[in-house]
Amino acid sequence: MRTSLAFLLAPGMVPLVLAAELRSLATTDGWFGVFLVVAAAVSYTLTFLVAAPLLLYSWTKGFRSVGVTSLIGAAVGVVGWLAFGVATTLLLGNSPAYAALSLLQVSFLKGLLWPAVPCAVMVAVLVWCIARPDKRFAIAGVAGRPGNHN
Repeated sequence: MRTSLAFLLAPGMVPLVLAAELRSLATTDGWFGVFLVVAAAVSYTLTFLVAAPLLLYSWTKGFRSVGVTSLIGAAVGVVGWLAFGVATTLLLGNSPAYAALSLLQVSFLKGLLWPAVPCAVMVAVLVWCIARPDKRFAIAGVAGRPGNHN
């Protein structure tokens, strides 16, 4: 139950964290709303399609620390930012070659430093803080509390 709740709540923090920056980029209230919806859609999509399977797999294999969870979050942020860049470039009608070249632009790569990786790590750590996989056993189907060494 806590894990499901974690994956539902944590991605919603991304639009809240980016709201001030998105507001400064928007020319009207309508664009601000569009930016918030896109931020939420990307955050939830990456969380459910990429991060959740990776995190659940690593937790069941015994890698339950906040450090491992943060590294997975950072990797999801990098992959997600690159995929988002390619997708938006292609959706704007540019060629695949142009999309590939746009990934090498310094202005695009700066997006990895902010907002991509910090927001993805924030989501991963929030998921970890809510779900607390280190407090439960998920080995061989045994459910229990720490210290229950049956």
